[in-house]
Amino acid sequence: MKIPGAILHNFGLKVASLALGVLVYAHVTTEQVHERQIWMPIAFTRLPGDLALMSSEPGRARVLLRGHGKDLLKLKWQTATLEVDLSDASPGHFVHSPSASDVRLPVQSKVTPVAILEPRHVALELDRIGTRETALAPRFSGAPPSGYWLRECRISPPRVRVRGPARLLVEADTLIVGPIDLRQFKSEATGTFPVERPDRRLTVEPPEVQVTIGVERVSTRDVEGVRVRALVDRGQVWATDPEVVPVRIAGPRARLARLSGPDLSVAVDARGLGPGEHVLATLPDTTGDGVSVTPLAGKVRVRIAERSKTGDGGEGRSDGEAKRNAKEGRAGSRATTEAGLR
Repeated sequence: MKIPGAILHNFGLKVASLALGVLVYAHVTTEQVHERQIWMPIAFTRLPGDLALMSSEPGRARVLLRGHGKDLLKLKWQTATLEVDLSDASPGHFVHSPSASDVRLPVQSKVTPVAILEPRHVALELDRIGTRETALAPRFSGAPPSGYWLRECRISPPRVRVRGPARLLVEADTLIVGPIDLRQFKSEATGTFPVERPDRRLTVEPPEVQVTIGVERVSTRDVEGVRVRALVDRGQVWATDPEVVPVRIAGPRARLARLSGPDLSVAVDARGLGPGEHVLATLPDTTGDGVSVTPLAGKVRVRIAERSKTGDGGEGRSDGEAKRNAKEGRAGSRATTEAGLR
């Protein structure tokens, strides 16, 4: 398409005239006084050192400003904030109605704050700052390799000082250290781990602690003469054949050395079974200090009978008497049980 010659005639002069007109218009516009709404961050200042904010405070305010267009335009690249003075705050509920005098503009700015459009009110909850000594507990990830056990876990220092709002300190009775991955440990090692904060408003001193992990190989030992006990329903008596079985115990070497047959027992679960003779599998067990007990005898015979009744309809042996018989020794208890079965 051919451009008409009238347009091309003095084309440079026409472009310069257009640019000059735009500049004149922009100058006149920016020199005029305008009102404009802008969003600015809210800053909380002069908070007393013994207080902490508990509520989630509003992050921005919408403010009406008045000024020359060019000054309002400059605020896009400058910092303006709405300051809320908390110097008179006390623990509990605090309400402040922001005004134009709370607006903080750059020193060289010629813009005038007119009004705070939102929020109309700033409502805050404050609590007094406190400190407490708090215990630490490890959080483990995974377990030691097969055939190993966790011998010890030492945290140094065992307690830390926690500072923050009083109501949060009540909940922070124990803080977690870790997580500590145990999957690669096969001996003793020491490392530094962070103390987890349940709330960002709490500070912990020190923020990291030393953790020593001791992992060692599990030992095993066979033990003879471990008694078999039957779990039966109320009102039943029982006897097993054999009465004792060999077992294999596994756990820390030092703990295994202290155990012998009279210290251990294994069980068969005969609950829900009626009187008669039953062949049942012995169940694995554990001791209170983490030693596992595995019977080497697979199954035992369990003879179950109803507890004998007295002539007046009462039970031949009360629960209290059964407990006393158990305290008098296994031999007496077994004799009473066998008599009941016969």
